[in-house]
Amino acid sequence: MQRIILLCSLFFTAAVFALSTPSQWQGRPAQSLLQQWGTPASVTTTSSGNTVYVYTFKRLKSNPPAATANPSIIVGPNGKAVAASIPQTGMPTLTTCTWRFEVNRQGMIVGVGLEGNC
Repeated sequence: MQRIILLCSLFFTAAVFALSTPSQWQGRPAQSLLQQWGTPASVTTTSSGNTVYVYTFKRLKSNPPAATANPSIIVGPNGKAVAASIPQTGMPTLTTCTWRFEVNRQGMIVGVGLEGNC
């Protein structure tokens, strides 16, 4: 069950990344952001009185192969394979991406920032 939830979460995250760029949100109403992305992970207020919505996403990032050699098979004198050399792929890494949206008192997005592996 946890794997299904993780896969669904990763699919949603990939869809958000594919459909969003920081410049796309600049100047748009915060209400549009809330409708499309839902409740933020946290909400803070700047010293100037603007509101900052924070969204954090986690995704699995596949790493390049650990070895770059081509697969090869060693054949013994009887014509049968006795050993194989197969490059191993790197282990996937869980990465985090944080989006911060600064919203002015009129409810418009005036700043967008990204942190992490986005």
